[in-house]
Amino acid sequence: MTTIGTLLDPIADKLLISAALISLVQVRVLPGWMAILIIGREFAVSGLRSIAAAEGYTIKASDLGKTKMFSQVVAISCMLLSVRHPSLLLPGKILMWGVIVFALLSAVSYFRKFWHKVDERIKKRRRNELLLLERKRQRASMRQRRRSRGKEGLGGTTIWKPPEVN
Repeated sequence: MTTIGTLLDPIADKLLISAALISLVQVRVLPGWMAILIIGREFAVSGLRSIAAAEGYTIKASDLGKTKMFSQVVAISCMLLSVRHPSLLLPGKILMWGVIVFALLSAVSYFRKFWHKVDERIKKRRRNELLLLERKRQRASMRQRRRSRGKEGLGGTTIWKPPEVN
């Protein structure tokens, strides 16, 4: 697969699914909230993946996400067929409920993976910052000790006074 194919394939899937869902809402076969939930989930997961990529790591598609996509294709196909064959409307709606369940579960899975990676990165960055501060504090302490040793060699902190003349 080419680089452009790698970039456009997920976008094409999302556009195709979104167009089908919006069409089903338009012909009043699918409740609008279901379409909004599924499309919103796609935007959220895409956003997470973009942020993760900007941070230098990837969140791969999970088995839940793949199951969601498969159930989505089957459910949407059934719903599209129900426009001409009303007997498929009930099975299509039941399948759409399955899509909602898989969409929510896979979204939670993606958010957990994302949060775990971000949380680990933040902890590591904070740990490094604390180590750096501790090293600076130790260096300052060492410099202070060297200065005080140098003064001790010159008589410590006492200053020589000339003798008083009567």
